[in-house]
Amino acid sequence: MSDWRWRPMLMADTIKVCAIGDEVHADYPESDEVFLERWHLWPRGCHVLEFSAGIMGYCVSHPWLRRQPPHLNLPLGSLPTPPETYYVHDVALLPPARGLGAGVALMAKLEIHARALGLREMALIAVYDAPRYWARHGFTPVLDDAALAAKTASYGTGTTYMERRLEPLLA
Repeated sequence: MSDWRWRPMLMADTIKVCAIGDEVHADYPESDEVFLERWHLWPRGCHVLEFSAGIMGYCVSHPWLRRQPPHLNLPLGSLPTPPETYYVHDVALLPPARGLGAGVALMAKLEIHARALGLREMALIAVYDAPRYWARHGFTPVLDDAALAAKTASYGTGTTYMERRLEPLLA
């Protein structure tokens, strides 16, 4: 399975994206309306991982506020102006798409989005045993922050808020 690419998510992809989300993140369900709203608010942050056999993964990301993660399964309403961080809301890959380097390619793409907005940081909530995975991509856990813990409560226990500083590019 080496014939893959990340491409912009289209409206027609959202049915497959929602199905993948239901399968991969069964413990963290989000309604189709939440996916559609994210796509409408920030389509350039929505991508699908496409193989010749079809879509095998997706990413939903958008500009957001530092250490104020959106609640699980609730609409955003709007995006902040100005944003403070680039938030990786959801990444889901079906098992055959894992371990092929798609995550590295995706992070490079999302970093470009963040830098284009003048942002110096990316953030996410890691679920399951994903903190180790995200640490390999430069994210570090934010620990001992009671206010942040309260803001991540909608995700339940066993989740980790993580941030990644974007170092200045050398001229």
